[in-house]
Amino acid sequence: LTGEPKEFAKTISGEMLFSEDSGYNVLLHLEKEYQEKTEMILNSRVSAFLDYQRLPSMSISTYIAGFYARLDNLTQLQMPDDLMGHILLKQANLELSERTMVIASAKGSQKVKDLVDSIRKLYGDRPDVPVASPTYGVPSFVTEKKSKKSAHTAKEKSP
Repeated sequence: LTGEPKEFAKTISGEMLFSEDSGYNVLLHLEKEYQEKTEMILNSRVSAFLDYQRLPSMSISTYIAGFYARLDNLTQLQMPDDLMGHILLKQANLELSERTMVIASAKGSQKVKDLVDSIRKLYGDRPDVPVASPTYGVPSFVTEKKSKKSAHTAKEKSP
């Protein structure tokens, strides 16, 4: 044995090998080890996918290539294409008006391929497509409330 199977075999105790139901116990043990490792790998891939965002210096095509690479790592998961399209658009960090144009250009479709085609048609590989402000996804009344509160606090602190 080599590689991963060898590592799994090392986790089998001598006691397990010489027990009455050794074959069955070994198979159960190996299945548990494999499932735990697979779950750990999948969790890290999901995290990498969900944490991926287009940065201010990142071109659209670089972002899309990275999105597809992370999406390919999640082939075991069956997620709706519309959900993947929503994540693609959200993590592209486009301004609201640009996201609206992309969806309109995709004729209302939220499917990944339609949105990618629309983004490429609208922006190509321009590195100057602005990235949305860090408050993207936060309702305006929350950011307005924070700014009013901080202005009020600043007035109280001034002599």
